Amino acid sequence: MHNHDIRKAILARAAALKAVAHHTSISQNHRLEALTAGYVDTKFASVSAKYGDGVAHLDMFDQERMAKRMIELTDQATSDVVELQTDGVSVNVEIVKDRVQPTRYSDVSYRVNVQVYGLGAFKREPIFLMPQKLLANGHEPFRVDSAHDRRVDRGEDAPVGLSGQLLEAKLVKGHWHGGLYIYDRPLQENDADCLAWVRHSLTRAIHRSLTPIVRCDVFRPIQPSPYEAGVWRVRLRVHPDAALPRTKFALPALAHHIIPMNADYFADIDVGLMHGGRWEADVYPSGQKGIDNMMTAREVQSAFLRAIEPVVQQFLAMSPYSIKYRPAVQFASTSAPL
Repeated sequence: MHNHDIRKAILARAAALKAVAHHTSISQNHRLEALTAGYVDTKFASVSAKYGDGVAHLDMFDQERMAKRMIELTDQATSDVVELQTDGVSVNVEIVKDRVQPTRYSDVSYRVNVQVYGLGAFKREPIFLMPQKLLANGHEPFRVDSAHDRRVDRGEDAPVGLSGQLLEAKLVKGHWHGGLYIYDRPLQENDADCLAWVRHSLTRAIHRSLTPIVRCDVFRPIQPSPYEAGVWRVRLRVHPDAALPRTKFALPALAHHIIPMNADYFADIDVGLMHGGRWEADVYPSGQKGIDNMMTAREVQSAFLRAIEPVVQQFLAMSPYSIKYRPAVQFASTSAPL
């Protein structure tokens, strides 16, 4: 267990998130306030006065509280991005101007490459909607387009752009590539704002496509008093985009741990019930063998994600296309805690 002064722990997490926040415009003050909420019920400026040299453990961080505070400060989409970054997911966009421009066209062309890190094993190729820049009069000053092998064609149902180009694209092993074509002369002469818009918009579109339907938080609440060693609070929560119904799922078989449930989340022996878009319970070591074989937060999280994923996959199979290809569950980060 890693111990830190609460204020130092918040600052360290904020710095780590900022380091992977490529092409996103998230206020560092908002990060600090949201991260503070993940630990304690106060504002960042009041942490030292209220808690002094209080100790924070990395495993006492409540990510849902952080997410809710970020929504209050910004919006759901920004909160989703911060949660993905907390999982270790980052998006990098590179745009390089073509050295040789085709003389038969008036546009200026660029090569665009996107690499997404931290995805782990992804069961489907993520699909995202290409951003478009259309002015009020319908004019298109520039266009971002997928390479042929990154386009998704659903036939008559496929969304198309101004000139009939396919707008849906896919990541292959975390990678996408395509082109940027600038038509307007002023933007050709000064492309900085255009390139910034493309980086930001592609990043936001990809983040949305990677936002999972179900997340699993595993932590030890710091209030009203810290949990005993080996006991974990587990929370499954459904994203607001998905109206997942009351759903039963088999609890993971944990050899040396028990999972008592309250009535709201109990369906049967060893069967949980997603209720109101969430499920919550505590996981306890069972006797001395449990103490001798205590599980890490990562191990508990992975076990519950594996347990709920088949149920969510069934739900997605019958869902609207807008969420059909979203990840069923979050990416279980393999990196060290932030």
